[in-house]
Amino acid sequence: MSRPFLSIIIPCYNEATRLPLTLIDVDRHLSQQDFVSEIVVVVSQGHDHTPEILKRFQAIIKNLRVINLSENLGRGYAVKTGMLAARGSWRLVMDADNSTTLVECAKMLPYVTDKSTGCEIAIGSRFLEGSQIDPPAGARRRFSEKIGRIFVRIFLLKNISDTGCGFKLFSGTSAEQIFKLCTTNSWATDTEALVIADRLGYKIKEVPVFWAYDPGTHRSSQSFFTGLSEYSKIWLNVITKRYKKSV
Repeated sequence: MSRPFLSIIIPCYNEATRLPLTLIDVDRHLSQQDFVSEIVVVVSQGHDHTPEILKRFQAIIKNLRVINLSENLGRGYAVKTGMLAARGSWRLVMDADNSTTLVECAKMLPYVTDKSTGCEIAIGSRFLEGSQIDPPAGARRRFSEKIGRIFVRIFLLKNISDTGCGFKLFSGTSAEQIFKLCTTNSWATDTEALVIADRLGYKIKEVPVFWAYDPGTHRSSQSFFTGLSEYSKIWLNVITKRYKKSV
């Protein structure tokens, strides 16, 4: 099989209800494209029937690869596993709830495939002009995310408005360098990957996307405090110059 042009990485944990519709939508969109693609679903061990459902889908979606993890180490760990296992020249991570659909990737590809831009990473943003959120998250989540964004912009990445949107596109080369250096396994891995990219000199393009909040999210209120703790560790890694490209 020739190397895929695009790999779709979907981390999931107890997603038996939401994942099937997402896979159908992703497969429908990819089937309309003229490039080779693959879907890589990384399953953190849970307590529902996600693995069994994926076995059925593998008989239907021929370019579907499933990686079953032996335990649940966090969304970030699943993202790292998928990014490093993927074979695509370009690798897109997206959420299992399809909060930002694959259609939005068409907005990103022109920025990274045009060599004159020098851009190898494009990320979805919920907070740029042109972004759309419908329906929005609850007030408590909006408040906690705002505090997190303030911390990130002060201490880590002052030129990016939204590091937490789970819709990010990396070149294969950048993904293999960046995700090997990630030290977190939580939701903060999204931010850490961008911090590492910035430290390694990669150009990051932020693109406005449509995002829909799903009240069934696995992100708990406790994740706010975990995130701030992880952001602090990332900041310390920056200060101690831990993020260095391996030779």
